[in-house]
Amino acid sequence: MLRHPARVSFLVLFFAFISSAFAQSGCDTGTLRPFDQAPVNGNPVPVSSTQPTIIEAENFDCGGEGVAYHDMTSTNDAGSAYRQSAVDIADIPGGQTIRFFDTGEWMTYQINVAVSGTYSLAISAAQNATPAQYRIEIDSNDFTGPVAVTSTGSWDVYQWFVAPNNVQLNAGTHTLKLDSVQQSYRVDQLRIVPVSTAPSTCDSGTLRPFDQAPVNGNPVPVSSTQPTIIEAENFDCGGEGVAYHDMTSTNDAGSVYRQSAVDIADIAGGHTIRFFDTGEWMTYQINVATSGTYSLAISAAQNATPAQYRIEVDSSDLTGPVAVTSTGSWDVYQWFAAPNNVQLTAGTHTLKLDSVQQSYRVDQLRIVPSARKHPGAGPPTSVLISRPAPTRNSTASIFRARLTRTRYECKAWETRLPAKHKTMPIPSHLEIAQLTPPGSHW
Repeated sequence: MLRHPARVSFLVLFFAFISSAFAQSGCDTGTLRPFDQAPVNGNPVPVSSTQPTIIEAENFDCGGEGVAYHDMTSTNDAGSAYRQSAVDIADIPGGQTIRFFDTGEWMTYQINVAVSGTYSLAISAAQNATPAQYRIEIDSNDFTGPVAVTSTGSWDVYQWFVAPNNVQLNAGTHTLKLDSVQQSYRVDQLRIVPVSTAPSTCDSGTLRPFDQAPVNGNPVPVSSTQPTIIEAENFDCGGEGVAYHDMTSTNDAGSVYRQSAVDIADIAGGHTIRFFDTGEWMTYQINVATSGTYSLAISAAQNATPAQYRIEVDSSDLTGPVAVTSTGSWDVYQWFAAPNNVQLTAGTHTLKLDSVQQSYRVDQLRIVPSARKHPGAGPPTSVLISRPAPTRNSTASIFRARLTRTRYECKAWETRLPAKHKTMPIPSHLEIAQLTPPGSHW
């Protein structure tokens, strides 16, 4: 029988701690090799040919200073005990991040590319100072050149910064090296995304509907009875100057949803258009089911000086400049409707969304059929508040009142009590009858 179980438990924990510390310390020395803890577990990170591959920045290779990384200080100045190294790893909700990624510092990652092909490279970074830069090398070859890391508004707000040019990766094992060209920023993740050929085809050629779901190459059907919602990122195929115009030649918002220069960003539940600056535009092929009057609007987020948009249909300005005021946050969206309804004829049309005054984010466009107005619409020809029939002790008082913009006759039936009660008439029911059609004048 163990006489000191508590002491034995302490020794077990102590040796477990020593063993773990030794293993971590072992990773920080020796030859270059993949990180030896989960989820890497000593194997090169597999790079998929069909799905994005995410690498946590803190899971850089084993090998230590000058082999797997280079840091300007000899200790971790960010405080995490995730692993032993001089890299400034910090604990954040849900994991870790690299802080103080200063000029000249770098980290390496062993990767295994499944299929040779074209890939997009990016990092998820946070920055709130002067613009910084990173570079990615593969097997000691510079694949990206310096890539800007601009302010994200907070040191704790991360955003994808995509290298402007896609790269060719051969199947097999490679060493990926992330360099800090210009300090300083925080790095949470690296991303490697296979680039398919279909979106590239969509980004050139003649003007035509977006060829992926849910549009699937067909003009968006516009209902005559229900609101029609168009996701802003599903603009037409055709490319720069045909289906859209963007002030830069690359997507500066990081999404790989489709290939284009439009600044598409990933958000919870889908995508949005960021940095929709003055002079930029996107087109959408629509098919109106029924000629009629419609209301046009966009769902936008804005947190600066008021901006403006305009909607054209078949090159005709149908809305004029429409204000997009602050929604209180760049991530809070609100509908901004054009003040005047527009006439749309049945058939296929090209709808163009223009940014008249920057800048804002656009999530969706909306086309809503207006309520149809005709003599039979609106209130019924007779509305009875109560139904008792007049008696010989009742009289009818006829008077006229204006209700909204329609002329009605109102009958107030008053039940009069016998004269001996000496009381005022008591209304017993009210009948409202329409005399003239809506829109008539007195």
